[in-house]
Amino acid sequence: MDMLADPTQFINKVEYLYSHPDETCRDELSLKDGQTFERYSAPMIDEGGRYFGRVWYFRDISERKDFERKLKIFSDSVEGANDGILISNLDGRIIFV
Repeated sequence: MDMLADPTQFINKVEYLYSHPDETCRDELSLKDGQTFERYSAPMIDEGGRYFGRVWYFRDISERKDFERKLKIFSDSVEGANDGILISNLDGRIIFV
């Protein structure tokens, strides 16, 4: 738990979901080292409506979040530029103006 950036938020969400067994949740967890995980939880209910617990799924999305941050920086730079910008690939083909 001490790896989480906000362990209280993590515990509060888990407690909330167990007290609301009909709810599904998808959110993100940040670790102190900068990693980000997607957390998904859904109730396990049989055809008769009997509640058995929850399914928890965690997926590392750190690489995607890093790419999104870099893309935002690039996008903000391009939008704020006073001069024209031309981007080409290694073959000299223009891919952005």
